[in-house]
Formats: sequence, structure tokens, C-alpha cells
Amino acid sequence: MAKDDPHGNAVDWWAYGVFIYEMIYGRTPFLAQSRKRIISNIVNMPLVFPTGTVSCEFELHARELITALLVKDLTKRLGAKYKAAEVSRVSISP
Repeated sequence: MAKDDPHGNAVDWWAYGVFIYEMIYGRTPFLAQSRKRIISNIVNMPLVFPTGTVSCEFELHARELITALLVKDLTKRLGAKYKAAEVSRVSISP
């Protein structure tokens, strides 16, 4: 959507990844001062987590899930191929 390319339900999985990120870290993953800059960050910047070290095994699993949901190539994003069945097989519990 940020590139104005056609999109399907893969954008919902992206939003889910952003939601989980925000619930854990208290901020959006591509934070910027303006909407234009946020979109630029989404398109151009890699996903970065706010702390370099993982505090617990749960966070490690959550990061793996978030990373899979925030793949920029929507054809390779978790959930893009098999939808909810694919995402439901991923567990973030240790």
C-alpha cells in the first residue's frame, strides 16, 4: 500500500505485525515525524527492534513472528500464501 501497488489480504498480516510490535514495544516500528516520512521508512528502512538484546524467550518468538509478518515483499510475507492457516501454525509461546 505504501508504494501504491495493488494489494490483497497480505496488508492485513502486515497490520497484525505492526499491532504486535506496538503492543510489545509501545511504539510503531517505522516511527517518524510525518506521515510522508513514515511511508518512506516503511519502503526504505529495514525492520529494527528497539532493544538489541532479547529480554526473554517469549520476546524472541514474538520477534520471529513480527519479522515474518513485516516482510516487505507481500508475496513472501507470512500469511500471504495460506492465509490464517499459515499464521495460526506459528506460535510465540516458548
